[in-house]
Amino acid sequence: MGPEELNIVWKLRRVLHALDSQQALELLLEKMKGTKSNVEFLMQVQKTTVGPSAEDQVK
Repeated sequence: MGPEELNIVWKLRRVLHALDSQQALELLLEKMKGTKSNVEFLMQVQKTTVGPSAEDQVK
């Protein structure tokens, strides 16, 4: 996994951690059902989460 993908995964983890477990699971399943691949899923997560860009976090 490259640095950009890793940063997106960490963003997703922070978002899910902020929710209660039922909400987190429902959100994750909803997003996964709407995508056809892992790359598409990560791009969707990147577009819909707020936070520093991958370039800011890699350094």
